Amino acid sequence: MKTTKRKIQAVLTVISLAFVVFVAAGYSAAGKPSLSKKEVKALIASAKTREDHLKLAEYYKGEAVRLEAEAFGEGHCKEIARRYRESAAKTQELAAMHEQLAATAEQKQQ
Repeated sequence: MKTTKRKIQAVLTVISLAFVVFVAAGYSAAGKPSLSKKEVKALIASAKTREDHLKLAEYYKGEAVRLEAEAFGEGHCKEIARRYRESAAKTQELAAMHEQLAATAEQKQQ
């Protein structure tokens, strides 16, 4: 059961990481946002035409993608850190077990 759960988690992690990479690549390919913050503020104050509102919509879509990627990346890093801590604890247990086995082996050789 644990093995299956770990395999599923590993697959989901890989898929999630691939998603973040593709989203970030798409955002990077588009270059920097089409509007500066100053332009966005001015456009918000004066938007009247369809084109004005479409420009704002595209700006906000790009910002949403960027923010989702950042939020997702942070959670992913926390998960990796948790797994490293878990692995470190298990490795410490293995080290302690082998120290005990070494002591037992030394006693048998004497």
